[in-house]
Amino acid sequence: MTASSRRLPAAHILLSDSLYSIACCAFPSTRNSTLKATAPSTVAPALTPALSPASGPLAADCEHNTLRLLGWQQAYSPRGYTINTQLCSSCSTATWQALGCLKTLTNLTLTGSLPDLPDAWGANDSFPALQAMHFSFASLAGTLPSSWGLDMALPQLQTMDFSMTQLSGQLPSTWGQRGALQQLKALHLSQVNIAGTIPFAWGEVDSFPALSSLQLGGPLLNGTLPAHWGSNGTLSGLVDLEIANSNFLGTLPQEWGAPDAFKNLSTLSLTNCNISGTLPDSWAGAAAFPLLTALTLADLPFQAGTLPAAWANNASFPQLSSLQLGLDELDRPVPYSWQQPGAFPALTSLDLSICQLTGTLPSSWPPMLQTLDVSDNNFTGTLPAGLASLDQLQQLTLSANLFSGELPAAWGAPGAFQQLTYLEFSSIDVTGGLPAAWGSPHSFQQIQVLYCQDSVSLGGTLPESWASPGAFSNVQEMILYNSPIGGTIPASWGFPDAKLQRLNLGSSSLQGNISAYYNATLAGLDLDDCKLDGSLGMFWSSSAPLQAVSLSGNHISGSLPDVPGALSELTLLDLRDNQLTGTLPLSWLQEGHLLSHVSVLDVGDVWQRSVDLTNWRQQLCLQMNLYDLDVTGQQARLLPDKRQSWEIYENNSNAGNGNISDWLQEGMALSQYTLEYLVQTTNNQLTSVKDICANDDSSHILLIVCLVFGGSCLFVLAVYVGLQRYKLHGSGHPVLWRHLLHVCEAIEALYEVCYGLGGLAFYYYALITSIIVLAQVWGKWPASNNPSHGIFLSSNLSVAAIVASFLAMLKTLMELLWQAFRRNMHPMRHAASLVVGKTLAGDATQSKLDAGVLSC
Repeated sequence: MTASSRRLPAAHILLSDSLYSIACCAFPSTRNSTLKATAPSTVAPALTPALSPASGPLAADCEHNTLRLLGWQQAYSPRGYTINTQLCSSCSTATWQALGCLKTLTNLTLTGSLPDLPDAWGANDSFPALQAMHFSFASLAGTLPSSWGLDMALPQLQTMDFSMTQLSGQLPSTWGQRGALQQLKALHLSQVNIAGTIPFAWGEVDSFPALSSLQLGGPLLNGTLPAHWGSNGTLSGLVDLEIANSNFLGTLPQEWGAPDAFKNLSTLSLTNCNISGTLPDSWAGAAAFPLLTALTLADLPFQAGTLPAAWANNASFPQLSSLQLGLDELDRPVPYSWQQPGAFPALTSLDLSICQLTGTLPSSWPPMLQTLDVSDNNFTGTLPAGLASLDQLQQLTLSANLFSGELPAAWGAPGAFQQLTYLEFSSIDVTGGLPAAWGSPHSFQQIQVLYCQDSVSLGGTLPESWASPGAFSNVQEMILYNSPIGGTIPASWGFPDAKLQRLNLGSSSLQGNISAYYNATLAGLDLDDCKLDGSLGMFWSSSAPLQAVSLSGNHISGSLPDVPGALSELTLLDLRDNQLTGTLPLSWLQEGHLLSHVSVLDVGDVWQRSVDLTNWRQQLCLQMNLYDLDVTGQQARLLPDKRQSWEIYENNSNAGNGNISDWLQEGMALSQYTLEYLVQTTNNQLTSVKDICANDDSSHILLIVCLVFGGSCLFVLAVYVGLQRYKLHGSGHPVLWRHLLHVCEAIEALYEVCYGLGGLAFYYYALITSIIVLAQVWGKWPASNNPSHGIFLSSNLSVAAIVASFLAMLKTLMELLWQAFRRNMHPMRHAASLVVGKTLAGDATQSKLDAGVLSC
């Protein structure tokens, strides 16, 4: 048999009941479990079988036995294989430790609940071929074993990822000693609960000789950043260093900028730590960070300082392409040296947001810059026209500053912003409106997103030129939200030249009629909270492929158009808070028309007026394909969702504590509580057509069902217990009904019936609602004269009378039973449990009931 024929394909393992019962560990679900047999690029040399770290048989036997118990045997390959699956928390300690004897396993990826990491995995010959260990996002607690730092432990391991776990303890100093983890290239320990400082041994000579990626993070990590890292040959191969969301103190180490430090470092990210001080000038030395391409220093509490002028020297950061400085307290202007042509020669992305920079915004920046973000600062003055000369700039964000003046018309000149695809200038105080010059056929040829929100001083009108042929020819999204733009919407804005997909002009001062839109790609239109008026007739003739339209909060009047086939791709329509009249056209209900493809609809009072018409509602309820339609904005009387309140009451119950008096009183209170909640109705917002068709009768029908069910249980209980007593004592014994009053279990049964009725009510609500709807659809349910009060009971007065009578009867019966119980206690728990028992209450049986109802 060849090596290739011995390899097995990926398989999904389904454990049978028998295997599940005998295995030490099994999977609750195998849908996301993948076991792969792969041949690694580098085959590990053959190793002499050794004792298993968990049990004691030869390594080969241990491997096959462990794979068999875990259901992983199909993944096995003598040339190496991969395990990528979920491990349940019930795995035994012995088998979990025995995983180390999987001698040809190369990649282990486990999710779900995991036991603690075993010290035994650090023994000789544990995981001799393992190259990658991925446990990120798993429910993994415990500590990092010190034994993993022993000589020859995990000899082939290259990747160790424990991010997003609950690991605690401290970082083992043994991991940094000479000879430990010689092949480890990536160590990821971000967002863990490990506490303490970074061991000094982690930065000594010969520690982690192959490490190229180190990620640390957790709120309990503290101390200072090791100044000796990167120098004298320590961590010489480190390429990626990321430290985030931790409690490290002190300052940025000056030593990290030494000529011999971090010669291979490409990415350095320090975010959300307590590091303070200033940005070190030494980091800009001629030989510092020679290969650094990305530097991120954000959310660091710098109390004072400025952008170092030395960082922009000609010889500084020769390879730096991305620089992000989110430092909240710089509070200084941008240094002049940063504006010189030779500064940051390779820089393509510069993020200076949230730095509290002051002064005017420079017009000169590194010539290769593609992304510039200066949002959330304190820049003043006018927007510089010279920014348009940045030929490589693709994204420009200027929001949340103190700019004044007008938007530069020069930005729309030929040759300006030749590569710009994204422009955002929200929350600034510019005035003068939108420049008409920006609508030139040669302006913003590459722009795809134009974003201006909350610029409350902008003013002006929508320029006709912006919709002229060739203008904004590639724009896909234009957001001009909450800016006081006035006038009318030019009719030219609806013509099909542009590639516009989303247009948001909401919360503005636009007025006039709503025009039709013929844009070939327009899918989203937001004109809410404007001053638009007139009817919807012209807009309804739009041929644009509109999918979401919001026109709420305007002065639109008239009736809804009855145009079959209009707006055939619409899925969301919001017309609330307008002045619409009439009802919804019946044609909207027909197959293939508007309501057949709309999933969210809000037409305000128009819907309620339509529902109140018996003929219209009957037609609606005949359309079963519309039952899940979201129809927000409507009010109806529905059974309130009291499930959470019920569970709170249930958890506070004292049932079974041995105090019979309190127990009985709670049973009576619980029965009344349940029935009151069953008949209570409230004005809840409808969410579906099914609720409209069911109206408020679900609670009434549900009440009747529960009353009948409860009464039947009590009757059957009384008859059964009475017959049992009669059978035991014969006809000569006192009257049958007298014995019923002596049965203690009748009290328990009454309590448990009441205890379970409330829980059952909530499970049966959806079922009863569906029955009512179907009965309406097929005309088998009697209708009420007043549709607003339902179709079964004309008013809630009848329900209240029934409930009051039932509660009085129940209270009387329970008092009689209690008096009888006090006189003569003869428990018959077996008889009562046969009738009701624990079927309706108790945690274990309630979970079974839940499963049964859900499966039905």
